[in-house]
Order: sequence, then structure tokens, then C-alpha cells
Amino acid sequence: MAFSVSIRNFGILREGYEQTGKIPVSEEIKHNSDVIKNVLQYAPRILPRFLLLDENEVGNVSDSVAYLMRTDSIITNRMGIGPSFHDGSRRPVIYGEDGVKFHLLNNPSDLRLEFELPKEYWNRGGEFFRCYSATFDLMTSLKDKLSPEGRLFAISFPLADLTAYLLDTRDLVDYNYNKTEIDSFNSKLARQMNEV
Repeated sequence: MAFSVSIRNFGILREGYEQTGKIPVSEEIKHNSDVIKNVLQYAPRILPRFLLLDENEVGNVSDSVAYLMRTDSIITNRMGIGPSFHDGSRRPVIYGEDGVKFHLLNNPSDLRLEFELPKEYWNRGGEFFRCYSATFDLMTSLKDKLSPEGRLFAISFPLADLTAYLLDTRDLVDYNYNKTEIDSFNSKLARQMNEV
């Protein structure tokens, strides 16, 4: 079971992917997708079959995760249900400002098969898990490449842990949400959680 709910319209993502094989993304989403894609270069350390994906497939995964994620949950490391965690101000984005295009929060050499995400990143990991599981629920051909048994969780958990551990949130563009979007997201997520 994947939580195919997003603060944005999941139907637009599904329709765009099914019709064109691409994820429809705005400039701010593309920026965050590039940050996620940089982290995914380390995915083979914890999920060796990730090497089977070509550059376009990795791009679709990062575009989808960037489209689905709640940046406020990831930045504050809080679970993505309830009100927005925005305090009304925009975070400074350091992406490229210090001469380094991508930053890493932790050392990638810590990654290995059976990597366990430290507890302080669990909330962020939970949000990324929601995004990766919905992504691979949509992109079944990629799920089958990464897990011939079709085990969604066996793919989504390691990638969520990797992203939560390595992604420096200062590189992200923080999306803005209005009350209607937050209320709709919470309602849909609660409904899907009740179905589990």
C-alpha cells in the first residue's frame, strides 16, 4: 500500500507520467529534484539494483519525489500531517551560493547494505518514504527493475533513509502552501491511513 497523496494534485502527476512518461514539474520543483537526484547517486550503496536505472529514470524518480514532498515537514523534521510548519518567512537557500552546488548533511561513506537511519531523522525519513512509495506505485516498471519480487517497501525504505540522511535541507526551495491545500492533504492522508 502506497500513500498516493500529495499537497499537489496527484492526478496531474499520474496523468502526465502515463501520457508522456515524464513528470510535469515547475522550476521550483525542478530545483528540488536536482538536489534529490544528487543524493540518489549514492543509492547503489544501499540498493545495488539502483544501477539498473538510466539517467531519465532516475530523473523521473527525483522529479516525482520533489513533486510529492512537503518541504515544511522535511526542513523541520516533523511528520507531514497537521498544519503547515511555516512561520511565514522564507528560508535562505544556500544552493550554489557558497560555490558548492550540492551539499551533503552526512558522510556517504556511512552508507552500506542494511543501513539503519539514525532516530533523529525518522520523521524526515517517513515523509520521504511516503513520496518514494507513491512514486514506485506509479512507476511500476521501475519498481519491477529494482525489486523483481515487486516489493514496494524494500525499495522505498532504503531510498527514503538515504535521502533523509544525506540531503542538506538548506539546498531546498521551500514550497508555500495555503490552508485549503493543507486541509485537503490532511484529509486525504487520514483517509488513506484508515484504509491500511
